[in-house]
Amino acid sequence: MKRWSSSRFKYVLVAVAALISAGAAHSQAYPVKPVRYVVGFVAGGSADTLARIVAGKLGEILGQQVVVENRPGAGSIVAADLVAKAGPDGYTLLQAGATLTTNPVLRRSVPYNAQKDFAPVSHLARVANVFAVHPSVPAKSVREIVVYAKANPGKITYGTPGVGSTGHLSAELFKSMTGVMLEHIPYKGGAPALTDLIGGQIAALFDNVPASTPYIKSGRIRALGVTSARRVAQLPEVPTIAESGVPGFDVTSWYALWVPAAVPQTIVARLNAGITAALTAPDVQRRITDLGFEPAPSTVEELAAVLKSETARWASLVKQAGIQPE
Repeated sequence: MKRWSSSRFKYVLVAVAALISAGAAHSQAYPVKPVRYVVGFVAGGSADTLARIVAGKLGEILGQQVVVENRPGAGSIVAADLVAKAGPDGYTLLQAGATLTTNPVLRRSVPYNAQKDFAPVSHLARVANVFAVHPSVPAKSVREIVVYAKANPGKITYGTPGVGSTGHLSAELFKSMTGVMLEHIPYKGGAPALTDLIGGQIAALFDNVPASTPYIKSGRIRALGVTSARRVAQLPEVPTIAESGVPGFDVTSWYALWVPAAVPQTIVARLNAGITAALTAPDVQRRITDLGFEPAPSTVEELAAVLKSETARWASLVKQAGIQPE
């Protein structure tokens, strides 16, 4: 084998150093073009509204347009799969939270591994769900809906933003803890489910508080209970499901930002700093809080821990409740 001369070896070292320097410079220059912000639900729902607030402010901070792209389907699996397979350059972001931890335990298979295929950027916000019914349903409380559902097994249809959403899991947990039979109608997001509830095409709905609140306050739908451990500021008169005869009931939606796993850490750090700045900006905090969300930025490490702990939590609860994967 021909031996390399010391001068040639030095040339290679210089070339490698130049490539590393160029890569670092590219990361530092990020972003140099618009960024895709992928959401797994249709436009108009709570997840979409949050995304547009965050993306707008993040774009201002990064100095590039951050474009929200709705990719609904399969309880946000379509969006997550798209981002998992995207180029690892930081120009494709995924807003997803609870569905990354619930889909693996509520479905027989998903086309990605949430622990391995995504790099955490930052937690975004938390929000409670609400159990609401059409005014034609003869029940004005959680206790009354349980009695009515047991007298009419399988006749109450309920909508959710999709299989794997916390709305779906809230309903399945409710069914398990009360012994009622409800018929699930999954949608591609909360907005179409809410539209059908208002129109009377379905009898009930489990979805985020923000989207439902205006219609609850106008009387077009009736709230029976919120899924969180404590009452929410937007609907202080609505009791929790736990205090309404189902002790221990507690489900909260959360949203976070992710990128493909191989995105350089310098870009992840840039995005994390941008999200932290966006979520701590007074105007963004006011808009998010008014919607019913609780802004909650985090470190990369904190979000990674949430993904791990929430996945374990839901796997345990689904097993205890006897919920069968679809």
